[in-house]
Amino acid sequence: MLQKICEICQKEFEAKQRKEKYCTDDCYKEARKRQSYSPEQRARHARNARNAYARDPEKASAIAKKTRTKHREQRAEDLRKWHEAHPDYRREYSRKYREKNPNRSKEHAQYYQVHKEEVGARVKAHIKANPDILQRKNSRRRALRLKASGDWTREQFKELCEQVDYHCAYCLNKFDKLTPDHIIPLARGGSNDISNIIPACGSCNYSKQAKTPLEYLTRFR
Repeated sequence: MLQKICEICQKEFEAKQRKEKYCTDDCYKEARKRQSYSPEQRARHARNARNAYARDPEKASAIAKKTRTKHREQRAEDLRKWHEAHPDYRREYSRKYREKNPNRSKEHAQYYQVHKEEVGARVKAHIKANPDILQRKNSRRRALRLKASGDWTREQFKELCEQVDYHCAYCLNKFDKLTPDHIIPLARGGSNDISNIIPACGSCNYSKQAKTPLEYLTRFR
């Protein structure tokens, strides 16, 4: 065992490998966050990775695969947040990709026809596990159709739910998951901005439809 100083918390720890720099997973995650905001660190990390791959491609590939597997969930979450924060880049990247690969959509269509049941099962499982993704897509689709301004992210809606401790704004009951409801309905000129969103349970949200909160609540008096 080697005695080393953690580069994040500056505490001494026993390193299993000579190149180990962080004492815990929390320090490693903090280092990755700092790297994401430092162009110099990202450039140095990319340069070191290229050099390691040039020296021993098989070893570098094995280490990279092990790292991706270990931190898969965190990497996926970081990537999702980055894409939501940079929607213009993602659209431009997708446009260039389609131009360079004009036959890719046909390949996807052919794959779907062959594996229709498998793909359908995966999509249903993903939507069931992440209902807020479908809710946001539907909200954006309706907003575009009605030419409503504004948009919101999953993080913003999650913060709203946490602020009310996951209690429905109408029936006041507590739920594990809530749905986004537009205070001023989109059909009546409301925006799709987070300031016009309120957490509600699925039952109240469905029965409210295009009513305002006052119109909906007066039904129970």
